Amino acid sequence: MAGGAVGVSSVAVNSTAQTVTLTLAAPVTSSQAVTVAYTDPTAGNDALAVQDLAGNDAATLAAQSVANTTPPPADTTPPMFQSAAVNGANLVLTYNEALDATNVPAAGTFAVTVAGSPVAVSGIAVNSATQTVTLTLAAPVTSGQAITVAYTDPTAGNDALAVQDLVGNDAATLAAQSVANTTPPPADTTPPVFQSAAVNGASLVLTYNEALDATNVPAAGAFAVTVAGSAASVSGVAVNSTARTVTLTLAAPVTSGQAVTVAYTDPTAGNDVLAVQDLAGNDAATLAAQAVTNNTPSAAGITINDTEAGNVINGGSGNDTLRGNGGNDTIYGGGGNDYISGGAGNDVLIGGPGTDLLYGGAGADRFVFQSLADFGPASAPDYIELIAGDGDQIDLSAIDANSLISGMQGFTFIGTGAFTGQAGQLHYQRGTQGGTQLVSADTNGDSKPDFQFVVGASTLTANNFILGS
Repeated sequence: MAGGAVGVSSVAVNSTAQTVTLTLAAPVTSSQAVTVAYTDPTAGNDALAVQDLAGNDAATLAAQSVANTTPPPADTTPPMFQSAAVNGANLVLTYNEALDATNVPAAGTFAVTVAGSPVAVSGIAVNSATQTVTLTLAAPVTSGQAITVAYTDPTAGNDALAVQDLVGNDAATLAAQSVANTTPPPADTTPPVFQSAAVNGASLVLTYNEALDATNVPAAGAFAVTVAGSAASVSGVAVNSTARTVTLTLAAPVTSGQAVTVAYTDPTAGNDVLAVQDLAGNDAATLAAQAVTNNTPSAAGITINDTEAGNVINGGSGNDTLRGNGGNDTIYGGGGNDYISGGAGNDVLIGGPGTDLLYGGAGADRFVFQSLADFGPASAPDYIELIAGDGDQIDLSAIDANSLISGMQGFTFIGTGAFTGQAGQLHYQRGTQGGTQLVSADTNGDSKPDFQFVVGASTLTANNFILGS
């Protein structure tokens, strides 16, 4: 038996059943391997042998395997708790063996806490095959909440109202255990929120507060960009999910100091793939025109000291120093914050975009603004030194004084009078520096300045301007 000999303490023969029963000195246990052999005591027939009713001896029997039908010992081991997990309103306890699904424990034997507060158990189901007890909670848990579960065996012995295995062994009382919370977070319905915008040359970058969908890119037409008050085309759009940015490529680069705005229009009222959207597909809201931080570096300035003859002098996009000296010169500052001096002669000075300092010098000089982009920002307006006795004039004839109607309209000079809500009014007031005047224009009738510049003069009259018509 299992490799060791076991003594036979007695033998019984049942003629009718045709059996020989051996009583072993020690009982075998379930699943042990057993063999039996028999030796006929003599060569002939004799009464001390296994024989039939006629006295014929059974032959010697070599070792034979014996079917071991000894039943296993009774199961007295209770089921053991393994783990617990919750998803919404379903809390599942897993045990280490099949459970009794016919006799279900009472709800009151379980205690559940959610975020430190008790939550009632409204139902219990036992699944024998999956070795689980599922508690239905009166209120579902949410993602991230801390959950515990405890169980109390209702009596000291085995009973039908407990968590038990198939033979009725009760599971032990369970102190509060942490429960794995697998409840998914709620669906993301919050759209990405615009944070800021900055431009450098031809790249305008809008930053949002969360990762964006870089697979579905909004159309260029959904964006509106202005540079120095004029519309600028968007030639390309790229989305970087990780950086949370939308980068617009402008058809023409901006220059340092130019005022830039950007606006965005969500193409539809619902969520769609042609919009700025987050990874869950929530569309960013329509964005009214926002000021853009201009990080475009200034180009290197140039310095030109002209001869005494009249010449045309062109600055670059940097902060230039341009001197005409003698002669009737025409000087273009270009982009940047330029210093322009006409010197002697009847000069034409065109500062261009940026904050420019314009000095005509001797002679009847003309200071020309060609577009709204030529006026410096309100925080740093252009400065013009005007010598009225020389016949200097400030030429605004290329600027439309009234943006509310079509065509080119001339300005109306109202001296130091206040704006009265009429588009096209031009007035001045004392500047912050002695001997200067701050000139302002209202082009849309809202009584607020739409552009400004400073003039170095003790007073101003309509004759100091070319107002247009």
